[in-house]
Amino acid sequence: MIKGDSTQLTDELIAYTLGRTSPADPAQRMLDDATHTPWPLFPGPRAAEERGRLLAFLARLTGARRIVEVGTLAGLPPLSRAQVLPPDGTLLSCAGPDTLETLRGLPQEPHLDLVVIGADGDDLVASWDELVPRTRQGGLLVVDAAAGELPEHAAADDRVDSVPLPATAGLTLARRR
Repeated sequence: MIKGDSTQLTDELIAYTLGRTSPADPAQRMLDDATHTPWPLFPGPRAAEERGRLLAFLARLTGARRIVEVGTLAGLPPLSRAQVLPPDGTLLSCAGPDTLETLRGLPQEPHLDLVVIGADGDDLVASWDELVPRTRQGGLLVVDAAAGELPEHAAADDRVDSVPLPATAGLTLARRR
C-alpha cells in the first residue's frame, strides 16, 4: 500500500481478501464481470468485488432495513446491498442534479440504518450534512476516500465516530453517535 491520498491494493492483497470472504452468488458474479469490462463511453473505475462484499457484510452486520446511497455507480455494490435487505427493506440510490432535493425530501427523524457515499456525484459534503441527522444512533455511514473533501469533512464531524480503512480501497466508516 502507498501512504497518501490514495491507497493502492496489490493483486495479492485483493486475492487474499476475496479468498477469505463468502463467495459471490451467480448474479453478483455476472454483474462483477460486466462492471469490470471496459466501457467505451466510461473509462472510469469499476465497482470492486471486494467492496461489494464488504458493503453487503456491513449491511447484514447492522441489520440494515433502510439504506441510502449517493454518488455510487450501478453495479455490484448496490446489488450486494439490495440482496441482503429484508422484504420490507428499502434501498434509495441517488445520482445526478436532483440528489440534494431528494435527500431533503426524506423524513427528518433519524431512520436510516446504512448510508453509502461514493465519489461519483456533486455536493457530496452537502449530501453528508443532509444524511447524518437522518441516520439513526448507531447507524453506519460509509464514505469513499476518493470523494473529494468529504473524507476530511466526515473525520472532523463531531456527530460521528469515524475510522479510515486503507486496506479496503480507501473507505471510511463512521458510526452515528
